Amino acid sequence: MVPLFERHHNFYVSVNIPPAILGSGQILPMIEELELTPYLDRIVCEVTERQALTAVGRSALEGARRSGMSVAIDDFGTGHSGLMQIVGLDFDILKIDHSLIDTILTNQTAARMLRGIVALAAALRLHTVAEGVESREEAFFLCAAGVDCGQGWFWSKAVSGPQAARILEEGYQLMRDRRSESKKS
Repeated sequence: MVPLFERHHNFYVSVNIPPAILGSGQILPMIEELELTPYLDRIVCEVTERQALTAVGRSALEGARRSGMSVAIDDFGTGHSGLMQIVGLDFDILKIDHSLIDTILTNQTAARMLRGIVALAAALRLHTVAEGVESREEAFFLCAAGVDCGQGWFWSKAVSGPQAARILEEGYQLMRDRRSESKKS
């Protein structure tokens, strides 16, 4: 991982970590052992909406933020929380669940909800990531709707670390790299 962080300054890793483990004190020693401490600001801890609303979840999120890691609320839209329940959470990224993405091209209500979530995230100064993007049409719609990033099989199935390094070295650009290039022109 270290070479990827060193060569690609916008590269980050997002990891699902249950709050009980995140808050246990086990994560930072593992990060130190992997020599990733200088890159804490490029490690994103993902916690589901449901997990984040528990006392353990809130405490774990606060600990991750104190250590310098970013926090993402994963599977947004699948929990049963009201907006007031997430008001006190300190997070950086809102990951929109694939169940909403699956229907944005065929269901006007889903498309409108997506645009509303993007507007809410913008108002809260959060980045958005759409999960489960599987087609060019979905990717185009999401980009036009203002979603910051997408993940899914449209770009690639899951790959190993060495495969990810090869893909990046062969010229695949991260979304943030593409945006900064377009601003330069």
